[in-house]
Amino acid sequence: MGRLELGAHTLPYRAFPLARALEGIARAGFRYVGIWNEHAGAPLVPSDAGPSVMRAVRRQIEASGLIARMAFRFPAANGEPSEPAAALRRTIEVGAELGIPFVLSSGPSPYRKGFGERKRDMLFHREAQVYFAALREAAPLAERAGVTIVIKPHMGVTGTGEDLADIVELIDHPHVRICYDAGNVAFYEGLQPTEDVQACARYVCAVCVKDHRGPRFHPDFPTPGEGDVDHAQVFRTLVEAGFSGPCLVERVDGQQRAADMPAATIDAALEHARRSLEGAAERAHAGGAVRA
Repeated sequence: MGRLELGAHTLPYRAFPLARALEGIARAGFRYVGIWNEHAGAPLVPSDAGPSVMRAVRRQIEASGLIARMAFRFPAANGEPSEPAAALRRTIEVGAELGIPFVLSSGPSPYRKGFGERKRDMLFHREAQVYFAALREAAPLAERAGVTIVIKPHMGVTGTGEDLADIVELIDHPHVRICYDAGNVAFYEGLQPTEDVQACARYVCAVCVKDHRGPRFHPDFPTPGEGDVDHAQVFRTLVEAGFSGPCLVERVDGQQRAADMPAATIDAALEHARRSLEGAAERAHAGGAVRA
């Protein structure tokens, strides 16, 4: 039976120190955590930081009693976001040092800025090919480091569940898999996640739990359980496909600026999210899910 490891990313607390984020997530009743690289206006692991800095961050996470399961991107030393291979290598390196088994990745945006002007087709095609090459290069590095790259839906070639499954099959390496994000699929693509997830469920190893409310491109990401996403059905589909792994809340800010939310408000939202997701896990249990 599938094991649903409910937890939260530190991302909602990015305006606060990491210690406050870990405290809030633990207080909300979660056991698992995902790491965002910037807190209180500074990177946790600067691009030029060595192993001693990473070990200090790891000790801080372990002291909280939480189990780190996922991490967002860590910038490469050159700080150039358009160089995906360097970013993937650095993210794998840091993830391994922090003891984090899943590191997130997503493909290039098809837009020049926001959701306005689209890039020229050939420009976007070249960027997609560079991204695929970076995944091919990084996959064996991830395997040696004991890390799995999990691709997140985020527009373009990583837009939908079907796209994500196609990439996994294209790269054809066991350390390149999928992190499903129902909120992103609803927001960026205007699709119903309970239908979209079916195309990629067999490759999903992690979940970013995000709700969404309203039509496509409507920026409303409420606390999970208060939006339009049927998390229980998403969980059920994943478990029936053999999923076991982390399911970590990413956003609870609705339509407000996350940076303006007091820490206590985030605490309360995450506790509410936990209760809602526990209920979703129980409803999915009929399909075989188990909450960790």
